[in-house]
Amino acid sequence: MAGFSSHEQQRKALGCAAELDPDKYPRRYAAAQARTKKQRTTNSPTQQERYREEREQLLPQLRALAPHYYITEVARRMGVCRKRLGRLAEEHGIQFAGRHGFTKKALSELVAQHQEKHANGNDIAAAVSESG
Repeated sequence: MAGFSSHEQQRKALGCAAELDPDKYPRRYAAAQARTKKQRTTNSPTQQERYREEREQLLPQLRALAPHYYITEVARRMGVCRKRLGRLAEEHGIQFAGRHGFTKKALSELVAQHQEKHANGNDIAAAVSESG
């Protein structure tokens, strides 16, 4: 291997990373490409940042669909895992509609009103069908 007296002389003989010929110096070219690729990935967002951005993008659609559909239907329409939607809804206090189109809170309020109205409280199904 030839010795070089200066860095400039070495660059002239070997070339710099931007000027490397991939056919003439395949290993050096691959190493230079790997370095530039690594530099590009360090500027990209982290996994947590990407996850946070995805959640922020899902929230408006989730808020629009949750009052009208059960969690399984919302997951199918949005193309997102049901477990992930459940965690997201829990974090932001979003409630999904029940089987009859009511949220759990609205259904429990309806049951309480019906029980107050009728002392025996046996006809809950009729109250659900009347209001729906």
